[in-house]
Amino acid sequence: MRLDPARDDAAPALVITAAATRGVLPEEVRQLIVDDPTTAAVLETLDGHDLSDSDRPRALASSHPAYVIYTSGSTGRPKGVVVPHKGVVNRLAWMGEVYRLRPEDRVVQKTPFGFDISVWEFFWPLTEGATVVVARPGGHRDPEYLAGLVQRERVTVAHFVPSMLQMFIAERTARDCTSLRTVVCSGEALPAVLRDRFHAVLPIPLHNLYGPTEASIEVTAFTCEPGRDTGDVVPMGRPVWNTRTYVLDAGLRPVPAGVTGELHLAGAQLARGYLGRPGLTAERFVASPFGGPGERMYRTGDLVRWNSGGELEFMGRADDQVKLRGFRIELGEIETALRSHPGVGQAAVLVREDRPGDKRLVAYLVPAADARVDIAALRTQLAGELPEHMVPSAIVPLDVLPLTVHGKLDRKALPAPKHSTDPAGRGPSNMREVILCEIFADVLGLPTVGVDDNFFELGGHSLLATRLTGQVRTRLGFDVPLRASFGTPTVAGLNDSLTEGPRPARREEALARILPIRTRGSRRPVFCIHPATGVSWGFSPPAASIPVDYPLYGVQAQGLTGTEELPRSIREMAADYVQQIRTVQPTGPYQLLGYSLGGAVAQEMAFQLQEAGDAVGAVVIMDSCPAERIPALFGLDALALNAQDGVLPAEWEQFILRDEEKAFNLRVLENSSAILRTHIPRAYEGDVLLIVAAAGKVDGSKPAEAWAPYVTGEVREESLPCSHEEMTQPEMLTLVGELTAEWLNAGR
Repeated sequence: MRLDPARDDAAPALVITAAATRGVLPEEVRQLIVDDPTTAAVLETLDGHDLSDSDRPRALASSHPAYVIYTSGSTGRPKGVVVPHKGVVNRLAWMGEVYRLRPEDRVVQKTPFGFDISVWEFFWPLTEGATVVVARPGGHRDPEYLAGLVQRERVTVAHFVPSMLQMFIAERTARDCTSLRTVVCSGEALPAVLRDRFHAVLPIPLHNLYGPTEASIEVTAFTCEPGRDTGDVVPMGRPVWNTRTYVLDAGLRPVPAGVTGELHLAGAQLARGYLGRPGLTAERFVASPFGGPGERMYRTGDLVRWNSGGELEFMGRADDQVKLRGFRIELGEIETALRSHPGVGQAAVLVREDRPGDKRLVAYLVPAADARVDIAALRTQLAGELPEHMVPSAIVPLDVLPLTVHGKLDRKALPAPKHSTDPAGRGPSNMREVILCEIFADVLGLPTVGVDDNFFELGGHSLLATRLTGQVRTRLGFDVPLRASFGTPTVAGLNDSLTEGPRPARREEALARILPIRTRGSRRPVFCIHPATGVSWGFSPPAASIPVDYPLYGVQAQGLTGTEELPRSIREMAADYVQQIRTVQPTGPYQLLGYSLGGAVAQEMAFQLQEAGDAVGAVVIMDSCPAERIPALFGLDALALNAQDGVLPAEWEQFILRDEEKAFNLRVLENSSAILRTHIPRAYEGDVLLIVAAAGKVDGSKPAEAWAPYVTGEVREESLPCSHEEMTQPEMLTLVGELTAEWLNAGR
């Protein structure tokens, strides 16, 4: 594990942890378990006043270490940066003065504490008397969650690395984050096009900061104002307090403005050096020819230049180190991990940008003599040895590595990885695989994905894997560890892990009254009303053929959790559902899609919305009819349509696993079918798309005529070659989606 060398290097006297993670470290490591009752009892006996020098072995000096933080190492060994108190204090004092944090401000803490941005997210608001809003673990990579958190908690200050900022402003609800007044961006170069997109979504200042871990978080700053064009390059800005920046040539001589040189830093925020690495410290922290005796400079390895406005501009790196999604990465560490695999003879890693703004780690390898490399197994090995952000998004086997005429690696000749699905691959075999295929395709930006297609071979990477796990959580109710996506990167593998691994952790989401199927989209959402089973999970397949700019939400029944009374009529059910959809869309026009019992409920909801003065944009009814016409059309009674011998449909069994939930669901099913029998529709003023299952109907039946007395406009009937029950099959639901999309796009 990567944690082991860092632990051995730091040799901590005490590790503060919780009971859930105490087993991560060996038993011989001394640990303080903060949630242990014994620890709590001891802490209650201690003096709550601030520590003083009398409580310490020696007086605390500003040059003493505040923390050690580990960064990537070129040899495969992470290196610990020793950061003193005075550097952090200088950084926080500068930030407090420049950005004027107020007691009413709310700063979101979302950066993992292994990344130094977390230092000011933790301590800056606390030093200024403001509020820290702590995001959930992994939430920093989920743009939909972050947008909701900002709005719900009224966050005023947030930090993003540029790659995550790009995903955040692409989130449909980002423009509703109007509580934000300060957004800080750092960790990698900020593209000008991203700056402009940000201001189009949120017209507030965007602060572009720069700094290496070796200089207490950030050392230069530039403010991007809305409407102010700074050209194609966003400057790094000018130094913060008590910091000096030098742009030097190879002989440590300053270069003129406009000329590229290496950035050197000096001043209060420099780190003490690398823990236990005197040679590396001497190499990077060099004597300063511009300061007093003993003063040092840090050689950043970043190539920069001064612009005409006296601001620094980033031009690239002087070595193979890269910044990707806010993390500093030594490519040599990944290459070392690759070469440790017995089947790998040679390896090279680089960052490719085959699509503008989409940077990805790509590994190339040449197998050892007479060896075959299992790429999937190799990826699993890397995922166990490296952090997620260092696992390559693609691993490309080659016969030989291309070389220049001088015998060096020809990086420009390395081929772009090919990402394509297998046209002859297997399709989904059950409802959950259908949903997972759709999630994979949506995250990867592909039209379709087969169950055996590899997420990473199709262009996925760690940031997209976070979006993948977020969508699995939202739509299926399963919490999937991010690392699991590296070990099971196919729909089939992930589906098996969901079956064998932890059950849905957020059952309140899976059984919520409003179920998010697809939350993105610029148009008004489509609300999908459940059949008699009460659940709306089966509406995911139509989302694949309904245009992506239409958000989709399922409406689910009262009583699924056993905590609510069941409705006594379809009218009562519809009135409740009208209130539910208003929580998502306060005003019309509303668009409704209902299957079986849900068709009758959707028609009644349309009537009630109109009665309340709201507009209804579209009503789609899937194989449903007024109760009194069911025997004439189907030759069955209302209960038989949905409750076949009281057995739940098979696709629900994989979601509702607890016995009490099965009992609640059957109770909902029986009640829904019973109240449908007594429901008398009222006339909705508008048009309706009626999609019917042709098989199983009584010969000569005319479903459209059954609705005619209750619809003042057109009832357009479309038939599908299936039975009522078969309409829930993925291929039929895809056709339902296509017909619905046509109806919506026609302006209904």
